[in-house]
Amino acid sequence: MIYGFKLSASRLMRAVPTGAVLIAFGLAPASASEACSEIRKLVQAAPAGFSSVDQPPTFHDVGKPENCSISKELSGSSAYICFWEFDYRSPAATQGFETLNQSLIQCLGSDAQVKSDQPVNHPDFYDLKTYATDTATLSISIKDKAALEKTFVFLRVGG
Repeated sequence: MIYGFKLSASRLMRAVPTGAVLIAFGLAPASASEACSEIRKLVQAAPAGFSSVDQPPTFHDVGKPENCSISKELSGSSAYICFWEFDYRSPAATQGFETLNQSLIQCLGSDAQVKSDQPVNHPDFYDLKTYATDTATLSISIKDKAALEKTFVFLRVGG
């Protein structure tokens, strides 16, 4: 279960050498706790189709998402999807992706199992990290869209 874990500052700093990403986004240990709280809320809401989520999560280390929405899956379950929009190939997009990924790793701890990404034939840059818990699947991805001259970071939580 992911409900009883503790996030220690020393463990967080070991995961991100020199804390460069944390400093770049102003992610202090208090903000890391806030990110974990937001992630826990989404994981806990997954089995009920996110009906208890009344406002989008705010990750102070990356900022408020451009958009969050609930999507129905083919299986009948629901997914909660948020995205952030950045300038094309912006270093801030890469830092946001890495920061959110580190937040997932730290918040989910050893309870989450990493799932392998499937190879894709994609003309622009794409990276995906997926984690599975007992009740939800979480993924973070970064996608460059040359035609739009934008880079997007997505957070998806599926039930």
